[in-house]
Amino acid sequence: MVDGELWMEGKKEDVVFEGRTWTHTGAILRSHALMQPGMYTEAKMKTTTTIMSGTFWMQTPQDPNCETVPKTELDVTESIGRASSNTKPPLEGESVPEWYEKTRINFLQGINATARQRQDGCTEKAINIETPKDLSGTFSPSENFHVYGFHWRTPTQLDFFVDGKFNHTIVPSIPFENPMALILAIEIYDFNWPSDAKKDGFMASKKDRSTRYQWIRTWKTE
Repeated sequence: MVDGELWMEGKKEDVVFEGRTWTHTGAILRSHALMQPGMYTEAKMKTTTTIMSGTFWMQTPQDPNCETVPKTELDVTESIGRASSNTKPPLEGESVPEWYEKTRINFLQGINATARQRQDGCTEKAINIETPKDLSGTFSPSENFHVYGFHWRTPTQLDFFVDGKFNHTIVPSIPFENPMALILAIEIYDFNWPSDAKKDGFMASKKDRSTRYQWIRTWKTE
């Protein structure tokens, strides 16, 4: 915490742990209390200026019975501070996925909300319902603070807001009926892989390397 803000720092490292070399550190914070249908949540935040992420999202707790509690994720916002020239090296015989470049460009601006039906024992392939590109916005999440809001209006109507104004609705692939934990995270994506510490933004100040949150609030609507 710095002056009342939560700073989640991205940092270049060179640490050997359990026989593996770890090159970068991020952070993740998960709530104990759960969001439920009928509730509203919003966060005032500013994304790091590095290649790492700024996120505000939620996910169902792990449950062995996917028929009763399917694995779902709701990203209120996801973004990156800057684009890298690298992607995660593919395994032998594989190629770089085509969606990497598109996603890297999209994550440099706007809200990028997504309703995800994750792969589990009941779902063979993940199904993602994303924000339409023309509704995501053109602002840079790493330049200024913005308020990202989500109204879980019904299990089939997910409403998103930017700076207090309604932005768009997502209809998920399955009803989002089960409670989810709120999550904040700063991480590195496969489509925006590290290249050079200076180019990637890791020589900047801690303030600029951090994804910063001024507040998060949640309430039940009537």
